[in-house]
Amino acid sequence: MKKFMEIKDFFILENGRRVIIGCYDFLEFKSKTEIKSQVGNEVIIMKPSGSKVRVNVESVNITMSLSNTINVAIELSLESSKDDMPRGSFVFV
Repeated sequence: MKKFMEIKDFFILENGRRVIIGCYDFLEFKSKTEIKSQVGNEVIIMKPSGSKVRVNVESVNITMSLSNTINVAIELSLESSKDDMPRGSFVFV
């Protein structure tokens, strides 16, 4: 299990799917394909309290900001709730 990113935001799409957003801030450069494959089909969310939640991944969207920050949006399965992933939680892959 490897720490991937900190959750900076969370929202629910019209179709009911949950999306978490964070920044991929590792120093080594990876392509979008490499980052998506690193995420895989499942992630573990570790809350600030230390408790963990295992969640299935539906899709991954990666964008590059003007400041060369890699922003990652992970669309999660429906069984997750906002309480499962508060800001400040970490995503492990």
